[in-house]
Amino acid sequence: MNTEFKFDDFGFDGKLAIVDHSGNYEWIEPQISSIPGESCVRLELVAGDGEGNDDARELLREYLEQNYVVDIQCDFRGQAGIARAVDEAVAIRDRYLAGNHVPFGEVA
Repeated sequence: MNTEFKFDDFGFDGKLAIVDHSGNYEWIEPQISSIPGESCVRLELVAGDGEGNDDARELLREYLEQNYVVDIQCDFRGQAGIARAVDEAVAIRDRYLAGNHVPFGEVA
């Protein structure tokens, strides 16, 4: 993980933020979406409602977009393919929530 950024819950159980070295932060939430037009299920960290310098917060959002988005290919013509992709996305999300903050592309 980039040493300039860290993940912190600020004492709120279950809610995480990405924080830079100056204390600017963005609250984050994992989101799983089905995208049939792209034949994939997408897992991403969605940022919002942070505090601090706007430019610094934009850098945090860009870092998330570059490192914490993964598309899992699947065939939407059958339930088995969809279920497999969703299960894979859930497994990656659960590892992240358990403290494994490795960028999603490295664990997919």
